[in-house]
Amino acid sequence: MITYMLFYISMNLGTFACIVLF
Repeated sequence: MITYMLFYISMNLGTFACIVLF
């Protein structure tokens, strides 16, 4: 479950980075 949370957080950060960069 912890790994799932980390994956979910990483996905959100990736999407946020894409929005900020582009």
